[in-house]
Amino acid sequence: NILDSYLNLTDGGTVAGAVTFTSSPIFNGRIREAITLEDVDAQNLTITAARFLKGLIVHTSVTGAGTATLDTGVNLIAGLGLTAVGQAMTCTYVNDGNQTVTFAVATGTTITNVANTVLTNASCTLICRMTAAATVDVTIANN
Repeated sequence: NILDSYLNLTDGGTVAGAVTFTSSPIFNGRIREAITLEDVDAQNLTITAARFLKGLIVHTSVTGAGTATLDTGVNLIAGLGLTAVGQAMTCTYVNDGNQTVTFAVATGTTITNVANTVLTNASCTLICRMTAAATVDVTIANN
């Protein structure tokens, strides 16, 4: 098809590096992505860009109520490779510990919804969206 000819792909071919589209591409079927488990066994944690980028954070919160602090907007933008306002990335967060975890923010990061806690044995999807050169909004969804 036309996309194959522009990318010089044959069936089953791959592309190394970044691919930029001038309009939104339409894909047939589901997009598959590699997800790496980040397992954190501590009362508190910082969700750095490197952790967010792995796609799955399992946090075993113990001892007392925990805090999951989101990294700075600048760090999340750079680490997630966000280059334009409106670009976003998602990550799944699982609290498999025995304590409720509350999300907190660092400079340049805003939580967009009021529900900023994850109960024990619960999970949510974190949606990090670039809003300006040094700021992101994070939505805690499906909690």
